[in-house]
Formats: sequence, C-alpha cells, structure tokens
Amino acid sequence: MYFIRVVEKALVMDTESLQYRIPAFGSHVVAVLFNPVKWDGELVPLGNGIPSEEVQASYLSRGLQFVGCFGFLSGRFVSAWECQLEGNAIEFLARCYCEWLYKTQVTQAPMKLEADASIAWLKSLYQLSDPRKEN
Repeated sequence: MYFIRVVEKALVMDTESLQYRIPAFGSHVVAVLFNPVKWDGELVPLGNGIPSEEVQASYLSRGLQFVGCFGFLSGRFVSAWECQLEGNAIEFLARCYCEWLYKTQVTQAPMKLEADASIAWLKSLYQLSDPRKEN
C-alpha cells in the first residue's frame, strides 16, 4: 500500500509540472526513495509493476520515503523533487541513477551474440527459394 500511495501522489499533480510529466511521459523513470538520516536510498523503476508487500515492508523498515523522481524527457535528464535535499544527497542519488542506468542499459542489455543470431536468421530467411517463382 505504501508504494501505491507514493505513485498516486506523483500522478495527482498539475499536468504541466515535472512531477507529473516525468512519470507519465518519461523514459527510464525511477521513483527515488531516500532516508536522509541514514543516507540510505533506493531507486524503484516505474513500469515494472508494484513491488511486493515484502519489498514495500523493507522500504518502510529502512525509513525510506518518496523524495522525487528521475527520468528522461525529450532526450534530457530531468528530476522532480518532493522535498528539499542537501546538495550532497542529490549528487549521491544522481550517481546511483547513473549506475542503475549503466547496469540496466549496458551490462544487462541483450548480448551481441543474440543480435548476430537474429541477423543470421534473417540471412537464411532471404536465401529460401520463393515458391511463387516456380509456378
């Protein structure tokens, strides 16, 4: 329930605000959960479904609260903040976001071998004889 309230809060905004436009129209969007006392944070990708009850309970036990969101709009990195954070906290969370992007887009991206297999399949498809020409 905690996470549902966080997402609902982000979406019930002025439609021109970044807090609305990032989750609604952005790409690679994450909800930023942070505990400024313990310097503990979590980036929750939006669009992958709601985290399980156990995961949400772990967020609450760690004292994490919704502080904003990161994403890309029209090819630009944007962020929207729910509360004031000190500069070091923003830098820490932005670094975490960069690491998350690298992990999801580069290291966990489809392997080159898979792409090569698709190309080989297309080449073999084009080499098949066309039965329409035989008639």
